[in-house]
Amino acid sequence: MEESSLNRLPPSPWKNILSLNRNLQITNIDLQVIFKKKVGNGNIFRFWDDTWFGGNCLKTTFARLYSLESNKQCLINERCSMLNGSIHFTWAWRRNLRSGHELHQSETLMGLLQHHCLYPIDDRWDFTLHHSNMYSVSVMRKYIDSTSLFTESSFILD
Repeated sequence: MEESSLNRLPPSPWKNILSLNRNLQITNIDLQVIFKKKVGNGNIFRFWDDTWFGGNCLKTTFARLYSLESNKQCLINERCSMLNGSIHFTWAWRRNLRSGHELHQSETLMGLLQHHCLYPIDDRWDFTLHHSNMYSVSVMRKYIDSTSLFTESSFILD
């Protein structure tokens, strides 16, 4: 999670866990790999800022469109919704899109999202280290210990 996204979160145990990411990355543990966004109805994750589709946040991949967005903090469900089994887009551009690069980015974005479905469940975080996708302190502790021990022993061998 980006530092700016982390700052937006209210105080909570999850915010504390995610704030550890910088320290854990030193031992090759990346919480962004361990915790994955699972989009349901799009009511929690931000459309442009959060990495929820593909490998980058959409504001990076579609920078020109992002610059035209009137609500840069919009949620996924404010831009995408399901209507009769098909995805429907609602855009809030500051002005009409121009032909060329802007129109091409818009068509590419809608083409990518066309087959992405929203579901009638809340957005959530999945914990990838356990088959249930439910967070477990003991599983996380074992993972940190095993990774830290491996990293420390590799330093000793060098």
